[in-house]
Amino acid sequence: MYRVIARVAGVCVISALLVAGLWVSGCSGCAGKSKGGPLFEVAGQQVTAEDVLESMPASQQIQLYNQLLGRVLIEAEAKKQNITVDETIVDLMVAQMENVSGGAEALDKQLSVQGLTREALREDARRQVLTYTLATQRVEITDEEVREFFDQNSEAFGTPASYKFEVFQDTSKDKIEELVRRVNGGESFLSVADALVPGTTRASEAEIQFMSAPEVAQVDPMGLSVVQGLQPGQMSEVQEMPFSTGETMYRVYMLFDRTEADVPPFEQVEPLARLLAKMSAPNALDPNQLVSTYLLDAQVDVLRDDLALPLFETQLTEYKSRQTTPNEGEIPLPPEAAGAEIPVPPAGEPSEAAAEDAPASEDGGAGQ
Repeated sequence: MYRVIARVAGVCVISALLVAGLWVSGCSGCAGKSKGGPLFEVAGQQVTAEDVLESMPASQQIQLYNQLLGRVLIEAEAKKQNITVDETIVDLMVAQMENVSGGAEALDKQLSVQGLTREALREDARRQVLTYTLATQRVEITDEEVREFFDQNSEAFGTPASYKFEVFQDTSKDKIEELVRRVNGGESFLSVADALVPGTTRASEAEIQFMSAPEVAQVDPMGLSVVQGLQPGQMSEVQEMPFSTGETMYRVYMLFDRTEADVPPFEQVEPLARLLAKMSAPNALDPNQLVSTYLLDAQVDVLRDDLALPLFETQLTEYKSRQTTPNEGEIPLPPEAAGAEIPVPPAGEPSEAAAEDAPASEDGGAGQ
């Protein structure tokens, strides 16, 4: 599948930028006949991109080829329409990555661990801006709507709030009630939890790391609203989570510390807010469908005859066939109707225009 670029819905998490990194830059020539240079050398043995590809399952290879194909199609379409990247938006995207990562230095360390560079990050951001721009060409949006979008998703444009918390859970309501009673009586939350069910919580507060609101939402979506409503040193009410089996899980959260969100002024991030607000509009195109549309008009020649490329070529051929050949019982959309988005009636149901043009029968009714 093509790299999924998530459409904005509700709270947008800009930090979800996916960086293709090594494969985007290092394998851009993998479709050529010539072998690429070595990626690295270990114990006197050179390892090339092809060596790595050969070790991948065919499904993963095809995913990689589709990813690269989608990148090329987006860039080609943008060039054809003379669409350029707004570097201001790229800067804002990278700045948000720094905010979420804990600063520029922390982001550089994360990139280094993945074998990526700042420029690879910026290139991925540029491709997303191109994709979003192409997908929203027909979207009209007012300044008021952009501001409303920002107000509703303000934390996504700055440093989100973060929380240092622990949760104790058990199917025994008695244990939960005992924990609440003893903690309210002055005992330590972690000590009581460990005494009731050893090993279910961290041993000390020092072992608990801050988690940003997006991270909490990812690992414990039901718990985010709970910890957001707590102050440091406060324990939550007992939360009940019924299972389909008839059992119920009881949970109690303890918030040790929190940091508040740092949201930049609207004027500072307005270009990015405008683009994302347009992506959230109902008539914005899905980026994956966008790439699929470009693929129908593209000439794709598979030049390699090894690895999994024969399967990849078959997949492309079948895809185009499915998109251009009507299913049984369907009427193909004529070119003029496709361009004007004229609805075509299902097979067996004449259109109104056809009914008006049909010759009248002897009894005065429409022709059969």
